[in-house]
Amino acid sequence: METEFVRPLLAILIFFAISQRVTFAQKCPKYRPRKYCFRDPCKSAYKGCAAFPEATCIADYCGGCNPAYFVDGKRVKCTVCEVNDVKYKPGETYTADDGCNECTCNDDGSVTCTTEECPTVCSYNGGTFDVGTDFQDPLSCNMCFCKYSGVVQCEDKHCPTECKYEKKILNPGEKFYDGCKHCTCMKYGEISCDVSKCPKVCTVGDKTYKPGEQYKDGCKLCTCNVYAKITCEDKYCDKTVCKVGDKTYKPGEQYKDGFCKVGDKTYKPGEQYKDGCKLCTCNYDLTVTCEDKDCKVCKVGDKTYKPGEQYKEGCKLCTCKYDLTVTCEDKDCKVCKVGDKTYKPGEQYKDGCKLCTCNKDLTVTCEDKHCKVCKVGDIAYKPGEQYKDGCKLCTCNYDLTVTCEDIKHCKVCKVGDKTYKPGEQYKDGCKLCTCKYDLTVTCEDKDCKVCKVGDKTFKPGEQYKDGCKLCTCNYDLTVTCEDIKHCKVCKVGDKTYKPGEQYKDGCKLCTCKYDLTVTCEDKDCKVCKVGDKTFKPGEQYKDGCKLCTCNYDLTVTCEDIKHCKVCKVGDKTYKPGEQYKDGFCKVGDKTYKPGEQYKDGCKLCTCNYNLSVTCEDKHCKVCKVDDKTYKPGEKYKDGCKLCTCNYDLTVTCDDKYCKGCDYKGLKLKNGEHFYYGCKKCKCDGDKITCDTSSCAPVCVFGLRAYKPDETFNDGCKKCKCNDDSSITCDKCEEKVCKVGDKTYKPGEQYKDGCKLCTCNYDLTVTCEDKDCRVCKVGDKTYKPGETYKDGCKLCTCKDDLTVSCEDKHCKVCKVGDKTYKPGEQYKDGCKLCTCNYDLTVTCEDKDCKVCKVGDKTYKPGEQYKDGLCKVGDKTYKPGEQYKDGCKLCTCNYDLTVTCEDKHCKVCKVGDKTYKPGEQYKDGFCKVGDKTFKPGEQYKEGCKLCTCNYDLTVTCEDIKHCKVCKVGDKTYKPAEQYKDGCKLCTCNYDLTVTCEDIKHCKVCKVGDKAYKPGEQYKDGCKLCTCKYDLTVTCEDKHCKVCKVGDKTYKPGEQYKDGCKLCTCNYDLTITCEDKHCKVCKVGDKTYKPGEQYKDGCKLCTCNYDLTVTCEDKHCKVCKVGDKTYKPGEQYKDGFCKVGDKTYKPGEQYKDGFCKVGDKTFKPGEMYKDGCKLCTCNYDLTVTCKEKHCKVCKVGDKTYKPGEQYKDGCDICPGGAKPLDCSKATGCANSYCPWKCM
Repeated sequence: METEFVRPLLAILIFFAISQRVTFAQKCPKYRPRKYCFRDPCKSAYKGCAAFPEATCIADYCGGCNPAYFVDGKRVKCTVCEVNDVKYKPGETYTADDGCNECTCNDDGSVTCTTEECPTVCSYNGGTFDVGTDFQDPLSCNMCFCKYSGVVQCEDKHCPTECKYEKKILNPGEKFYDGCKHCTCMKYGEISCDVSKCPKVCTVGDKTYKPGEQYKDGCKLCTCNVYAKITCEDKYCDKTVCKVGDKTYKPGEQYKDGFCKVGDKTYKPGEQYKDGCKLCTCNYDLTVTCEDKDCKVCKVGDKTYKPGEQYKEGCKLCTCKYDLTVTCEDKDCKVCKVGDKTYKPGEQYKDGCKLCTCNKDLTVTCEDKHCKVCKVGDIAYKPGEQYKDGCKLCTCNYDLTVTCEDIKHCKVCKVGDKTYKPGEQYKDGCKLCTCKYDLTVTCEDKDCKVCKVGDKTFKPGEQYKDGCKLCTCNYDLTVTCEDIKHCKVCKVGDKTYKPGEQYKDGCKLCTCKYDLTVTCEDKDCKVCKVGDKTFKPGEQYKDGCKLCTCNYDLTVTCEDIKHCKVCKVGDKTYKPGEQYKDGFCKVGDKTYKPGEQYKDGCKLCTCNYNLSVTCEDKHCKVCKVDDKTYKPGEKYKDGCKLCTCNYDLTVTCDDKYCKGCDYKGLKLKNGEHFYYGCKKCKCDGDKITCDTSSCAPVCVFGLRAYKPDETFNDGCKKCKCNDDSSITCDKCEEKVCKVGDKTYKPGEQYKDGCKLCTCNYDLTVTCEDKDCRVCKVGDKTYKPGETYKDGCKLCTCKDDLTVSCEDKHCKVCKVGDKTYKPGEQYKDGCKLCTCNYDLTVTCEDKDCKVCKVGDKTYKPGEQYKDGLCKVGDKTYKPGEQYKDGCKLCTCNYDLTVTCEDKHCKVCKVGDKTYKPGEQYKDGFCKVGDKTFKPGEQYKEGCKLCTCNYDLTVTCEDIKHCKVCKVGDKTYKPAEQYKDGCKLCTCNYDLTVTCEDIKHCKVCKVGDKAYKPGEQYKDGCKLCTCKYDLTVTCEDKHCKVCKVGDKTYKPGEQYKDGCKLCTCNYDLTITCEDKHCKVCKVGDKTYKPGEQYKDGCKLCTCNYDLTVTCEDKHCKVCKVGDKTYKPGEQYKDGFCKVGDKTYKPGEQYKDGFCKVGDKTFKPGEMYKDGCKLCTCNYDLTVTCKEKHCKVCKVGDKTYKPGEQYKDGCDICPGGAKPLDCSKATGCANSYCPWKCM
């Protein structure tokens, strides 16, 4: 009671206090009375003032509870205009997206912009330049920018009037040589050089690079420029160095603290000396490097000889000539030649482990008495030699034993998008292919049976068309062909071509396809060649200020383009696209010619002819690693690894600087966990740390710890951890998989029909039927892709094992299980039935005699019983149907029962059949990818499961079972598993602890992450997170045909009017109008086969679109030797025209039909409103108005859309009516006045 009384009283006191504070704080005008608020509006306004964050908030209670914001005592608006993620305050102006108009932010958050037309060029110092481009001032060296407003903004720097070159001052126009370059001092201090006589390649050691080509020198990226000079950048080099005294070394670089010994001389590190014409340097790692750039010598292998110097090569005397060629004389030279080596008579050499001698008669003899090799199969390997055995790298040791190690990232054979391990076999069609251990693939087709027709092959049972024949590859590999009835052809003008036939149309090669469309290729078609470009006849192109046309006789004619724009440079003019040399583009310490391209990082830059530089980074490629990006060539550290972003955007990492742990001969990686006794240990850098908090009496086996009474497997032995930490193991028993009367060892494979089965190590058997998939149709089977005929339908077994059939050309009437062609007749009892051309069936029973019994009829001679069919304890009426299992049974009128099981689906097991859903004992329980026999038990986590004899599985909880439950999975104590980027461990107290995996690699796409190897869909693309954390997407099935604003997938069909169009896989569109053909008769259309009446005639629209009419039953009036249709008019006599007479129906030309101010020729037709009128040959006019729609107003008619006067006229501009006396009551909305 106290609480109920206190709360209302407290609310009243608070309200009174607030209202009193408001009363004294603010006075409000009468038109905005004060409001009483329970909360301070400034504290409720959580967003603050967006336009002025520094504004002060003062509560405004006049007219409502509103926050008011003030800056320097003035009230401000807080609304902002947000444009392209940029916020503007009210009244603030900014430049519009077009660059020339200005926009203003209004108080209500809307934006208003000026709408002036933007200029497209800037005029400056006699030149015109496109907006948004950089250019050089034609009268100075300054660079300018043409703004979108048409205003030019230029640099204001001093332009030199002379050139500086190697401490020399040159005047403009002065020329000089710089090595192979012929250079000229240009105005504004620029130097232009001609490099046409310079060598075309850069030579580095024994390698050459073309101008523009790049290569790596250590961590430097070097470029061969157009002057055949090498420039290198070290911006990607790791800046971390080791300082030793006043010297620095890169990480991993070796050096020695001593001298370089060369013969009997010593040199200090960094000291240079000459060796012949070479300049050699003693490096700080005590190695010696020599440069011979300017050294002219003869190179023979790894030796050099000066011009004029002689040396011996075997028995030959060779001379280094002054043109640096080598000549050798061997007139008296007798040697033994072995490969590309020579040996003198009596000289011995080793060939592997053999000792060979060059005899005096120049023959070679070898001895291998003491030759030791490792024999592996029928192959021999020398001591120390290595070879690959599958995914293992094996070494022939010097004691002739062989040791093998697993190869990390073992290579596989790639075939299309599939991979196979060395030794693995797979089928390619009818071929059996093997992935060999050298990663090549060999295929055998001994058992591959195909029908060869020309250069094509067909599988047994496969059908194909040969012109108008349908051919079948039989299973005895013979080919039989049948003529296709009503064979269709391609009509081109007045010529016809069979499907598959080719012909030439001008320079095009055309093919009549089997869908009766024609495709043409113009690969060899004649074109106009202009330089290295080609143009088709009739095609136009621009050549400077000329518009050129490729004529159909393959000549080219050009016309000057009026008002052609040119580029003005000083007193010279150049056509658009014309090139000229005037200086170079300077980028840092490099120069580029106008038009030359170069790479700046991942950008492609171009030196323009106005000496400005433009760069594009649309296709800038980077390596993405987690949420960071690296440029090609850039290096970064991933933990202790040094990684490089390669130019193909893959990432390679070198872990030679990583220090792992060596524990009792066991190599452990940094961060790797293991158990030592009860201790959980971890490799941390190069140290091992262990956690002893969970120690208890345990058994240690390998690197795992087990609790007392815990069991585990050691190969085939079952072991148990005892209370005294000792381990006892059972003896191995030979375990096999029993299948029928056969046994298989664990891991052994065998074939069960078309299935490949494997005996697993848990003695279960799993079978794969990937190559065993077929479509079952009745008692026949068809492989995926195989076609067969079902009546007149062509059916195909699809990859998903469904069957699709086409009956486009199969027009028949279906009556029960029989089919009839259009026009074909048959008897149905006493009825005569006809299959019509519209595939309906009509039957006549005029002469049909039947016996009527009650409401039933029987044919003459037909038997029937007056009763019911009894089936078990059920009864059925004659004609009634019912289901017996999967059979459909009928109670016949003779009281017998017939059943059909054509579509009856049953399971066949041996000689027994079972209905769908029926249970029986014979099979296995499938649990995931494992199988268990009926009665067999297995463990699933803490449950003991049993495979029942009805092949269901029941599970019971195991008492005292200790596991960690994570979702629907269970883990044993000490078992580890991965949860995303975490490594989790099931502890012995059944808790789970997880640690972040360092450098956990995932592919980040937007706000989502994908594991390496994981696939996902991006629209219609299938994307894969690769193991180098790059993402690749395939859009093979992403291509579409665009038709207007609609898109269609390749293979998808759609209707365009009456045409059936197909989006082809090359993204072209072909349309068929097979069903679009009609017979046009006047303004009506009829489908092929459709009949209609024309008077008393019965007319038919034929399939060739002609019309034939029959008038057998046509009644006519006979007048002499002429006939007239009922209702037809005729004249009995002649037409007199002047002094001439004409018979009725006779045509003659004499004059025109005059209709108003128009004239029409005899026989000419024209429209008069909705009427179709004809000027007859007797110059009379007849009009038909059967379908004529008009507006009737009184006794007058008006055509749709025709205007007429009704008192008030339609008066544009407010003119008065023509006749106001007739305008009484006129209500025309177009007249803004009234008639007086």
